[in-house]
Amino acid sequence: MARRSPTPIRNSLSLKLGGWLEAHATGWGVVAIPIVVVLVLAAEGLRLWLG
Repeated sequence: MARRSPTPIRNSLSLKLGGWLEAHATGWGVVAIPIVVVLVLAAEGLRLWLG
């Protein structure tokens, strides 16, 4: 009987920040979540600074 190769391990990440952000990512998408969070926080900081 032929043995099946093991399923490759995939990077995955789930993130939930309050009720306004929920993200799930696999593979290279894992890198995108922290970048998006930083961009959202920077935009909010800029809005408060200019406000």
